[in-house]
Amino acid sequence: MDSKNIWEEVLSKTDIINVISEYVSLSKQGKNFRACCPFHGEKTPSFMVSPEKGIFKCFGCGKSGNALKFIEYIKNISSLEALKILATKVNIDISSYLKIYENNSNLSQEEIWLLDINKTVNDYFQYQLITSKDKSLKEFIDKRNLNKKLIKEFEIGFASETLSVYSYLKQHGFNDFAITNSSLISHSNHDVNFFNNRLMFPIKNETGEIIAFSGRDITNKSSNKYLNSSETAIFKKAETFFNFYNAKPYINQTKEVYLVEGQFDCIALHKANFKNVIALMGTSFTKKHLLLLKNNKIILFFDNDEAGINATNKNLKIILSHAKEFNIEINFVINTLNKDPDELYNLDKGITLTKIINEKIDLVKYLENEYILKYKNSSLSIEKQNLIYQKMFEFIYYLNDVNQAFFKNKLLTNKILDENLYRTLEEKFKKPNFPSDPNFKNSQYNNNKKTKAYNNVNNENIPIIESPLWHENNVNLNWKSQEQMRNIIGRNLLSNLILKTILNQPTYLNKWKDEDFIKLPDDNEETLNIKKLICYTLKLDKSSISEVNLVTIIKKDQNLDNDTKNIYLNLLTKIGNFNKILTQEEFDRKINSITEDRAYEHKELLTK
Repeated sequence: MDSKNIWEEVLSKTDIINVISEYVSLSKQGKNFRACCPFHGEKTPSFMVSPEKGIFKCFGCGKSGNALKFIEYIKNISSLEALKILATKVNIDISSYLKIYENNSNLSQEEIWLLDINKTVNDYFQYQLITSKDKSLKEFIDKRNLNKKLIKEFEIGFASETLSVYSYLKQHGFNDFAITNSSLISHSNHDVNFFNNRLMFPIKNETGEIIAFSGRDITNKSSNKYLNSSETAIFKKAETFFNFYNAKPYINQTKEVYLVEGQFDCIALHKANFKNVIALMGTSFTKKHLLLLKNNKIILFFDNDEAGINATNKNLKIILSHAKEFNIEINFVINTLNKDPDELYNLDKGITLTKIINEKIDLVKYLENEYILKYKNSSLSIEKQNLIYQKMFEFIYYLNDVNQAFFKNKLLTNKILDENLYRTLEEKFKKPNFPSDPNFKNSQYNNNKKTKAYNNVNNENIPIIESPLWHENNVNLNWKSQEQMRNIIGRNLLSNLILKTILNQPTYLNKWKDEDFIKLPDDNEETLNIKKLICYTLKLDKSSISEVNLVTIIKKDQNLDNDTKNIYLNLLTKIGNFNKILTQEEFDRKINSITEDRAYEHKELLTK
């Protein structure tokens, strides 16, 4: 049996009445069945089961779903464990399918769907690469010297603009909800692919499952040379490396790892027989990244252009700030040629590239290059000198005692500083966490994501998701304080959580007037858009409110312009990252806690 249809196959053969009757005494009421809810104490039955639709719903506590979800709830087990129980009941052998996820038995059904989709699409992309007649593709592959062995090792594929990923996945039995949340198609038009005319690289997690993709433009017409999947329930850029799964055994063997900028840099080092090489996914280092590399030596190898130099400096600071915690050393490959690793390899089939790599330097030598040799014979203003000294001593802070003494001797010997000036500057500038770099604390704060709920609202169980207000290109915004930033992110999180809860438990709205939701925060673009979407949702028939239904309703609404539709659909995709919804009590408490009384300031939202 096709493993991609297992979930639907098991459910189609499952009698939900028989399943639930094993745990609850059901009584027939018209087409449906009812009972006292097994998930919360009640005397008046509010638990309904529809055999026609194959779903249950409790109008008291709000729990709902299909037979799989009922088994998950009643036994407090994972989706896979529930699938195994139902498959046994209907005599379907899923042992081969379960083996695929035996190391990830706690994955949710949505996460498993996404992994299945990515595996299927990866095969599809590889098939397209083999069968495509695209001249640009052939020219690109030839230019990059990608032979069949490399293509196979890295599972490289091709995403054509003319072939619909959506149609292909529908043919393989995947549902719209899973496909829409996979970051493989456009939210506004299912027939438009997320990746078009791109060489495709699968991104794998530690255990080898494909969690995302990275696409390299082959036309040179796109403003984005590389395009990565958006974050999903299984893909978080802040904890993912390209090629980590393949490189891990070599990292464990050598206790070293080369960090480069992109996919083709990885391939270049791989061709030169340096297989312990990884790349970041278009983001900076985080603690979760470093946790994967603990007890190893990280060797930074970035391009020699301005962007590469900035990336080296930025990532170096993050690594040093956690180096002791994770027992990490750091080295550098100094590339003085104006070529990236792929171009270096192609010069002479890796001879020059190997020579440059083998001449890697340690942190002391790197600082000597940056702060002694670079400025040894320079004439600088006092202001410029002080800034350089401050930056230098902030790095000196992270050297061990032996290296600090060695570097100090270098400074004195080269007459950069004398003994008295060294002591003065050391006392003034030798401090942790790079205070001269305002972006450093911002990036660390972003990585840790220690957010609070909206002002004084209790923040229990609010999941952490990426806020568009806090991306790398916005770290220079002039925030009044970090506390203000935490409040803004907290309001975004709260608004998203309330929207997620409404779409999953619309009966919670029965206790509230529509006008009460105008009190939701709207002090930034994200919270305002969420509030507008909530108000839009409140105008609908409560029985039609759900994440899946709302996507369809928005797409068909001729009164909404395309920009608004795209905003709403993107918000719905984002809340898919929340794994928990509020209980009725939590929901009521949070709505009550929003005391900022602007209740009728935007009342027209409900009447438009």
